[in-house]
Amino acid sequence: MTMQAWIAGLRDITFAQPKYLELVYVLYAVWIGLALNLIYKRMRRPERSRDAKFRLIGRDSLWIFTSLLIANLIISLAGPQIKGFKVISSSGNLDIIFAFDESFSMAASDILPSRHDVAVRTINDLLGSQGIHPGDRLTLFVFGGESKWRMPLSDDLSEFRDQLSLIEHPKDKKYMDGSQLFTNIESALEHIPEALAKQDKYYKSLPSNIVNWTPNQRVVLLFTDGDDASSFETASRIYKKNKMPVYVVALGTIAGAMVRVKVADDNDPEKFDSLNIRTKVQVQTLKKIAAGGERGIFLMNSGNKSAASFLNANLAGHRNDLPQLVKKDDPDKFWWPVLACSLLFIFLAVIFY
Repeated sequence: MTMQAWIAGLRDITFAQPKYLELVYVLYAVWIGLALNLIYKRMRRPERSRDAKFRLIGRDSLWIFTSLLIANLIISLAGPQIKGFKVISSSGNLDIIFAFDESFSMAASDILPSRHDVAVRTINDLLGSQGIHPGDRLTLFVFGGESKWRMPLSDDLSEFRDQLSLIEHPKDKKYMDGSQLFTNIESALEHIPEALAKQDKYYKSLPSNIVNWTPNQRVVLLFTDGDDASSFETASRIYKKNKMPVYVVALGTIAGAMVRVKVADDNDPEKFDSLNIRTKVQVQTLKKIAAGGERGIFLMNSGNKSAASFLNANLAGHRNDLPQLVKKDDPDKFWWPVLACSLLFIFLAVIFY
């Protein structure tokens, strides 16, 4: 290890109770007393004869042990700790991002009871399976014409289920939320890494004793019918750079279905015009963003199908269960070893003196 590395390592050491370092003046007093004693003995030593032996330190070595003991006790009381210590981890946890399409086309009933209901059921099945491990963090983005971040990354599955249950379509088909009348998948995908970066930055700015935050491997699960004409060029570039794979559950049939929506009249907001719109699943569009192209897409063209094996296998493929060194955000305390050294010095002093 180079001198620069040693210096950098020393800079990482902090103290939980730095006020005890003021006791170092006691240590200085012992060292000064020992130095003055040795100087005095050197000056007053007798003239050397043929067989004479003069030990400069002699019994004063007890003071050396004493000074080392005091030094260790002071450091122990101060509570040394290493910031950014490396530890072995094999958790294999993931940050799983759910991107859910809430646009009007997801209300289509070409798969029963509807694309929306099948998507919700599929996610709930995944939450109750072995595909989600303890310690995994989940987040939910909901999109139509614009993307909304429903909850940040969290291991609170109950909160996630609550937020998922809030996604709905109007029973009377009157879409007051104009965002649900459009679909912009690429904009939603671009929003995801931006939002997560803000969360990372916020948590890393907090003291380490409040939250221990280390980003895990991140995987996006996209639930949509793909009824959008996005090119995904920008999104693909971003996700490739961040090494964030996207797996798609495509909901709907090739034949599609007619969806009736009621839209507020431009001239009279209290009046609603009915529109019949045919929508079908767009697998070719989704191949542009899915990991591995078509291999990263599961087509849910029937309410009786299950995407469990597809989702579990792809999540498992990104887990790293091998031991690896990861950086701890919270300091690693090591004052107990220092105190043990102090006790060792006491033991040696008793044995030899």
